[in-house]
Amino acid sequence: ESFPLKLTKGQCPIYISDESKSYKERIGSFYRPTKMIDHVKRIHLKRRDLHAKIECYHLGLVLEHVKYFKGHVKEVHGIKLRELRFIRPLK
Repeated sequence: ESFPLKLTKGQCPIYISDESKSYKERIGSFYRPTKMIDHVKRIHLKRRDLHAKIECYHLGLVLEHVKYFKGHVKEVHGIKLRELRFIRPLK
């Protein structure tokens, strides 16, 4: 089944392309957009090297670092994630 390029505000931009998840999990939406944003920060970006490359598996793109990934997610997928200052980097 196909998945939309533009996501609803509660959809996780990482889960949408995770082939290990069921269709229902991939297309699912958090009750509130802030819960999804917390989820992305806590599960997908926490302690990540903010300068390492990161992939958008939905389109198969490799982006230079988290800042570009966040811009891509906003422009292409319609989801605004938290600013980098709210993400704790690797030590």
